[in-house]
Amino acid sequence: NIQMLSKFGFVNIYEPHQETRKYLKLKYKNKKKFRIIETIKKRKFDLIILADVLEHIKDSKNNS
Repeated sequence: NIQMLSKFGFVNIYEPHQETRKYLKLKYKNKKKFRIIETIKKRKFDLIILADVLEHIKDSKNNS
């Protein structure tokens, strides 16, 4: 989705998982329309998309 979204503007990528963040930094390090961010505090965004997060809920039956 990152490539597709970059057609509409600059994309900030927040990834809390350290190993995945390292991978993304390598993959997008020479791209001008992306930035891997370490924190989302005190930032403003026009649009926020959460993707691939539901599978990280440990016990989804008891988290309703």
